[in-house]
Amino acid sequence: MANNRAQILITAVNQTQAAFNAVKGGLSGLASAAQSVNGVLGNLGLAVTAAGMVALVKSSIEAGDELSKMSQRVGISVETLSLWNPLAKQAGLSGEAFEKGLRKLSTTMVDAATGGEDAAHSFKAVGVEFKNQDGTLRATDAVLLDLAERFKAMPAGADKTALAMQLFGKAGADMIPFLNQGKDGINELTEEMRALGIEMSGESAAQAEVFNDALDKVHLTTTSIGNQVMTAFLPALNDMALGMVESAKEGGTLRAILDGVVLVLKTLALGAAMTVAATPAAAQDKMADKEKCFGVALKGKNDCKAGAGTTCAGTSKVDYQGNAWSLVPKGSCEKTASPSSPTGHGQLAEFKEKKV
Repeated sequence: MANNRAQILITAVNQTQAAFNAVKGGLSGLASAAQSVNGVLGNLGLAVTAAGMVALVKSSIEAGDELSKMSQRVGISVETLSLWNPLAKQAGLSGEAFEKGLRKLSTTMVDAATGGEDAAHSFKAVGVEFKNQDGTLRATDAVLLDLAERFKAMPAGADKTALAMQLFGKAGADMIPFLNQGKDGINELTEEMRALGIEMSGESAAQAEVFNDALDKVHLTTTSIGNQVMTAFLPALNDMALGMVESAKEGGTLRAILDGVVLVLKTLALGAAMTVAATPAAAQDKMADKEKCFGVALKGKNDCKAGAGTTCAGTSKVDYQGNAWSLVPKGSCEKTASPSSPTGHGQLAEFKEKKV
């Protein structure tokens, strides 16, 4: 019986090795993509290993992403917000409170324009127009500057705080130090910020937003890889664990258990070494004489890409699927027969299959 339990453990080890081989293909693809990114950055002369540079770029991208989203929420341009946010911070105003105040000002303007008597009275009380002569709403930042000029002239006190809260909501009291700088003061400090190169363009912020959103999707992809690894290994590991339990019940089989554990550890070490070996450089060497050829793989034999709802390699549903590719020797793809291809041969880009 001990030999049987040992055999269960050995079988589990073999299954674990097979799982490593399956996962290795996916990791190699990631390594190849990483090599491409490193090559681009290398051509630009960037030291991608410099932690300070990475942190600086990451911070700028996150700031741009947040500015782009904030601009959409409050109705003020990215350029203006990139200059005003530091001024608000200097006035002791948190970024969250500043945004809440700006958003409330926008809704108060809309409320006043649509018949809200209390909102209209608040603007009237400080003598600031919230509409243009043609009846359209003025720009929020222009209205805020006029309000700042009025608040600068007002004495501190409960009435001033109450009015600020009517216009800017719960953030009104926090907004007062910023408003007390007045229109000219805010404009002067804004120019100082611009001279320091702090201003960010709307286009840059939009690109940062796109990048960060794409990065979120990459994080989701890594979660998917973790799930695939778990799925690949668990059956073998469960068999191993059950085998060890049964061996323990038999008694006198400690040696078989230990041998099984050693075999598993050796297999895991081998698999890890294989994964490490799939470095970007190795992946690049492997790809150097290969090309992706669409429409030549048989069902379930593709190397990667097989449409929505699939996980990559081995997921093609039919023979010669037009959106599934296999690696073939460079220069041979368009000479390889493909019954589903409009050209009759494999193609370097995915295509819509013709009826065979």
